[in-house]
Amino acid sequence: MTVSLEGLPFDVLYHIACSLGLDDVVNLSHTCRQVRVLLCANILCRKVVEAHAPYSREGQLARNSTITYGDALQSIYDRREALSNAHPFAARVVGQGSDFQFSDGILCILRGSVIHVQNTRTWDKFEVDLRRFAQQNPPQVDAEPKHSLLSFCENIIVLHSKVSQQEGGSTLLAIRTDLKLADEDRLIKITNLESDHKLFIRHTSSFLYYGTYNRHYDEWEIRGESLQTETGSTLCPRPLRLLDFFGFDIGSTICFEIHDGYFYAISNQTSFEVEEIDWTSFYHCIRFPLHQPTTTAMQVVKLYRRQNVEGPLNDSWTDMSIQIDEVTNEPVIVESRREWKSSPSRQLRSFYFTKIVFPPAGFSEDEEGREVVTARFPQDDPLTALIDATNKPNFAPEQPRSISQVHPEFKSDREPIERSFILSRTKFRAYMYSCKTFLDLVEDDRCCATSPGYCLRIRTGSRRPASLDHDAPYRHSDIKLWPPPASRYPCSQRLHQILNPSGTIGPGGSRTITGKMDERTLVYMVTPGRAYDAEEDPLGTVVFVDFGRDHDNDGCSSSGLSCSGFQPCSEVDESSSTGSTPTEWRWMPGQASRCRNGIC
Repeated sequence: MTVSLEGLPFDVLYHIACSLGLDDVVNLSHTCRQVRVLLCANILCRKVVEAHAPYSREGQLARNSTITYGDALQSIYDRREALSNAHPFAARVVGQGSDFQFSDGILCILRGSVIHVQNTRTWDKFEVDLRRFAQQNPPQVDAEPKHSLLSFCENIIVLHSKVSQQEGGSTLLAIRTDLKLADEDRLIKITNLESDHKLFIRHTSSFLYYGTYNRHYDEWEIRGESLQTETGSTLCPRPLRLLDFFGFDIGSTICFEIHDGYFYAISNQTSFEVEEIDWTSFYHCIRFPLHQPTTTAMQVVKLYRRQNVEGPLNDSWTDMSIQIDEVTNEPVIVESRREWKSSPSRQLRSFYFTKIVFPPAGFSEDEEGREVVTARFPQDDPLTALIDATNKPNFAPEQPRSISQVHPEFKSDREPIERSFILSRTKFRAYMYSCKTFLDLVEDDRCCATSPGYCLRIRTGSRRPASLDHDAPYRHSDIKLWPPPASRYPCSQRLHQILNPSGTIGPGGSRTITGKMDERTLVYMVTPGRAYDAEEDPLGTVVFVDFGRDHDNDGCSSSGLSCSGFQPCSEVDESSSTGSTPTEWRWMPGQASRCRNGIC
């Protein structure tokens, strides 16, 4: 007798679902209504979320009873599918400004001396006028200070205020952005800077760390401040120097991050100079506790990166970041490299993942690492005989690299079928470790025949674990471009107007694009090039693209998997109560036929 899924007892179905991945559970719930009802049980949704994404934003909200585990499961699935398939749920032009920061769903846009703060979940907004803090920090020069937003985290925005172009004489301001807060209570900290060369900020609600590059000693220097108003003080009376930490470009050769009470610093360089004889490349990793920024508390470790025989690198394409594993809460180095691997005429881009693991307490990494790196050289390499005192080569035996640690851009090393874009037409690049998806913001000259210039489009590619009967361990999706050409659907024209806002092309077609991205949102600013006779820099236009789905506001039930799930055709409901304007677009469920029928 054949037993169907809906005929199985709940206990049996529960154990089956617990052995599946998060995506498989949601897909299984779409097979029939009876199975969906069974899989909506909160106990099962909790088990799946805690097993596959306990440290995701949705998992933490469900753990705090802010949302149900069913909503968390569906939201995680929706954002991963939307990002992997290049089908956002919303897009809009937010406003104009000279700078912006985005984190945790809060968007801060600087325009003049006013910071416009917007909650992108509810679109509540208010303004912070920086001139109100001028009396507390009067400039030493009678001139209007120039502000730039450096970091936003946990409802605190940190900005850099500078009067002259000379180094020094600038300040950092840490300001609270809570909605219901009196203006006199917003300013937390004012820090005078000795130097602002290559200044960067990383902070939490309790600690603020900033770093600058010392050009005299070729070293990065880190300083820390406490943001606790009761005990606000300088954590580093003297700057903490990062010794043997090489690299200049944040996001390419070095990166910094704060996670779980530690400050992390990662470099993919082994020296400032090019070694004529060298074999192996390493990640140089440093961390120290936020409450104890001292050399004695600092941990240093070298992690294997690559062998130089793997091929030359095109450093212009190198991107590096520290991301957090939603399953283990461990920091992971995510690096994008474009390499000449199998052919001197073809470059291939791949994404590499390395977990940051520090040795346990009491383990001397320096002694062990020195033995591994310098005690042995390749015996069959003729260059070994040429090593003298002027060489500082790095070598370690080749380490096996699991296929799970590398994600190639294309399915095969052979000539790719999908389109690729040159560096000058790739304006923003990102990789989301949580859903194994890369995203590029590209200028496409083949999209719209009637367009006078290049169309900005989102380009994504992803991979997923393959089924057991598949030849390869992973299945790669086709690389997708979004939005469709403006002539394909009525809503496509509106989307092109949103992603390519008017007035953002400067003289000679020049423009600058900067962006930020988290696991569910892409925010970028398009700034036209400055005219030769212009007295001020032009304002940029900020565009918001959301891959997350608000189940409370799109007509879906909030009972978890009762929603219709991800739909392959994105559209907008012009009769929606949320409204539809030329600068706003929103996908609505249950109306996928509108695009196909040409009435979207």
